[in-house]
Amino acid sequence: MKVILTSFIIILGYLIGSVPPGAWLAKFYGRDITKHGSGNIGATNVGRLFGASGFVFVFLLDALKAYLFLKVLQWLHLNEFDMLLAALGLLIGNSFSIFLQGHGGKGVATSTGILLALNPLLCLLDFICWIIFFGLTKTVGISSVAAYACLPIILFAIGFTSVNFFIFVLFLSGWGIMRHRTNIAQYIA
Repeated sequence: MKVILTSFIIILGYLIGSVPPGAWLAKFYGRDITKHGSGNIGATNVGRLFGASGFVFVFLLDALKAYLFLKVLQWLHLNEFDMLLAALGLLIGNSFSIFLQGHGGKGVATSTGILLALNPLLCLLDFICWIIFFGLTKTVGISSVAAYACLPIILFAIGFTSVNFFIFVLFLSGWGIMRHRTNIAQYIA
């Protein structure tokens, strides 16, 4: 029974993470977001196409879907390990959406929703890190990479009570950096 419940949570996380508000918003307006800007379906590229309101709308929807799903699971008193598996499902769904034939976003907004639900202080401090790097580079992608890189350092600095959560944060950091490898290559070039 436990295996079935855990599998259901991961699959549900994947399906919720797969919902692509950026792609659907563009499609609603008769546009294909993958043919504009960076070709990414995330909030930053939507912002290039629809302005700040499009960015905010998509970022909030992506973050909220992750945040609300995990908050419901917390309300149901799921154990931490299952929560982390649900978060993993959200990340995979966001990056490899069933609704986009396995394509997806880079996961910044989804990661924000996950962190806000699981550790709001870590989320806040990492956001401050993002702001600092954005002030220095004026580049969203590189600021996101820096924020991902800072995650485990911040968590270690503020202290953590769970090895599982620390391992998840290390994974999240690596995942986010890997999803931004094209940004890194462009910035270095």
